[in-house]
Amino acid sequence: MQLHLDQCSYCQDTAEQLRLCATRPGVLLAEALLGESAHPYLAACRARPSRTAPVAATAEGAHARPSDTPQTQQKPARRGRPGSTRKGAKIFVAGIAASSAAVAAAIVVAGTSSDTTAPAPATQRPTPTPSPSSPTTSTALPVPPGSGRLRNAAADLCMDVRGAQPERGAEATLSACSAASTQRWTYVEDGLLRNLAEPDLCLDAGGDDEVLDLEYCDSSGDVSFGLRFELSPEGELLTRDERNLVIAPASPDTGTVLVPSPRNGEAEQRWLVEPVPGASTPQSAT
Repeated sequence: MQLHLDQCSYCQDTAEQLRLCATRPGVLLAEALLGESAHPYLAACRARPSRTAPVAATAEGAHARPSDTPQTQQKPARRGRPGSTRKGAKIFVAGIAASSAAVAAAIVVAGTSSDTTAPAPATQRPTPTPSPSSPTTSTALPVPPGSGRLRNAAADLCMDVRGAQPERGAEATLSACSAASTQRWTYVEDGLLRNLAEPDLCLDAGGDDEVLDLEYCDSSGDVSFGLRFELSPEGELLTRDERNLVIAPASPDTGTVLVPSPRNGEAEQRWLVEPVPGASTPQSAT
């Protein structure tokens, strides 16, 4: 089955959609019902000011800190954490099981058909001649680590922190570009995107409300899901845990939240890394 998946792009896509049923069912449901209108609908929902109800502090508290204020304890439950109430999960329980059976059946049928065809003799495939001067095809590499501010290519606004208050759970938003410390981000090789106003906090795409906010950089376990990114040469900020998703604003307006979105290559999904005026040691990652 794995051999067939490695060779069949159709089944690879189907398996990827099945995986998304468990991680982001809301996005798939909206696309199935609304088609091309799903993106604007999801963006409008995410941009609403209402937040999910705060959860009570639990005994697990792997990152509970004596200095935490009551506000820092109101972080929504994380994805995959026991007791999480991610919207739409129950809707897809039956769908996931049915889709699993369908995908498995499709793979078995395709595999059976493939088995009936005699494989080509190994001698028919020519052996490539090594050539030091032959050009090699390389994949696009991530942008090297650096620091600066992130300007959205479509909105011409910069990634900032809600209210310029860098604390755990504070939302990432768009603001007019300035020299504010909350607009300075450091991208390092491990994929963490630290906010230089509070270096212990990093950009996080793993919250149940699907709105990017700040989380402790040293988080582990389920809480670490969504903490690592890759900045492509095209300026896309991809989540390492879900490579088909990139970070984009819900709308091109000041104060709008940032959300994980399906990758489409549009300008609103591209970020320009630039030096911060007046910063002591600014570096550009581009």
